Amino acid sequence: MSDDIQKFTMALFARLSKLDLLLLQCQQLYSSKETVSVLNDTAGLFFSIIQEQLMDSILLGISNITDAEKITGKNNLTIKKLPDMMPDESLKAEVKECCEKAVESSSFVRSHRNKRIAHFDEVYHLSSVPIVLDIATFQKVENALENIHSVLDLVSTKCFFTGLDRQFIGLRGSANELVAKLKYRTCTSFQQTS
Repeated sequence: MSDDIQKFTMALFARLSKLDLLLLQCQQLYSSKETVSVLNDTAGLFFSIIQEQLMDSILLGISNITDAEKITGKNNLTIKKLPDMMPDESLKAEVKECCEKAVESSSFVRSHRNKRIAHFDEVYHLSSVPIVLDIATFQKVENALENIHSVLDLVSTKCFFTGLDRQFIGLRGSANELVAKLKYRTCTSFQQTS
């Protein structure tokens, strides 16, 4: 059972780490007005598409990790399975409470997934009255990811007596590098035309 818990936890952690990395890249590109201006001046349409795709991938990933244990008879790799995997009732209750908090903080992603990302909801897309979805801000996404991390950290600490390392080492080729190069080229191009 311990091997199953560890395998399950590490698979969820790997997926969550990828979502953290996607969010970091998205923030590096879109959280500063100055950077957004550089992106818009360089290739506005392209970077608008990239922003939408990055955020949709993150929202879809969060909904996957916090999904029901089974959908249409198929087992899902979700934090909701973790409480029943715990070796004792006390830990089961603690993990369940932590999972409920994570699921609640990520509830805003479900409408995005169900209405426009994973499904092409007829009512949403054809309604004469616009249906407004809860806005997926960086803060809400960070909060949801942090609460999911709390579940995995709790399981890892209590079951394996070790924490899970969330550090990204050597992000060569990150969005920050791209922005720095675009700024440099824009500045150099401006100086050459002056």
